[in-house]
Amino acid sequence: MENDRAIAYSEVYTILSLMNQKYVDMIPDKIKLVIEREMDINYKPKINPDIPLINQKLNKRTYTILAMLNFNYWCETQEQKKRLIKQYKKNDVINEKIKAKNFSSSKIFDNVDTKIDSEGKSESIAVYNEPIFTKIKKWFRRNFQIITCFIIE
Repeated sequence: MENDRAIAYSEVYTILSLMNQKYVDMIPDKIKLVIEREMDINYKPKINPDIPLINQKLNKRTYTILAMLNFNYWCETQEQKKRLIKQYKKNDVINEKIKAKNFSSSKIFDNVDTKIDSEGKSESIAVYNEPIFTKIKKWFRRNFQIITCFIIE
């Protein structure tokens, strides 16, 4: 997780270096210092400025950090902030629907096989394709990730 965060800061640093200086100047120096201090100096992200960021394989935390920068420093009007908040809420609703679909109680017993042994007794055995710990871990990652939409000019 620590390396994951350092990679995200490295990607944000690279993205900022490719951006118009006007936007970089809007970020307080303290924030820029945190980004520089926390980034992984050995990781060199490959960011193509001709491809939208959403189409590049970036760390999920990178999008979160950029969304925070966008909301706090690059939104010039309250109207822009309201639109972002509205989009964040919309994304939350979509995530909740996905969670409800993926974790509905009716699906708990979908993978149950019934076997009859030699004595005629039946046993129900749940068949799982992946360990429950992995499913829980994925659930936490999905639920605590902020889905972001942002516009970088």
